[in-house]
Amino acid sequence: MFQLKRTNRSGTEFKNPFYVIMHVAEALRQRLDPSLLEKTLLEIEEIKGRYEFVEHDQDPASKILPLTPKNRPVLVCGFFAGECVEVQRDSLERHGYEAYISKEGVYGQ
Repeated sequence: MFQLKRTNRSGTEFKNPFYVIMHVAEALRQRLDPSLLEKTLLEIEEIKGRYEFVEHDQDPASKILPLTPKNRPVLVCGFFAGECVEVQRDSLERHGYEAYISKEGVYGQ
């Protein structure tokens, strides 16, 4: 039996997506690559201007914030991809959300 590879998705692929933006405040306190940081922050600002979103700066990363709608596709973006972005997506999926990692606004992607 094989497992399908999960692909990252773009907000333009959905009619009414919602975004969860992970740990921007924490990322700004870290020593991250300046050019990648700037690119990611610009993409996040574009997402904020185009879509409804919630900023997730809480621990644990698996916590689902109350404003996250269950009846819409949810895209997760932000910082600390392996520790936070993927964890949030996985948590959303486990709780019955249609969740994806965003193609845009993920640091280092």
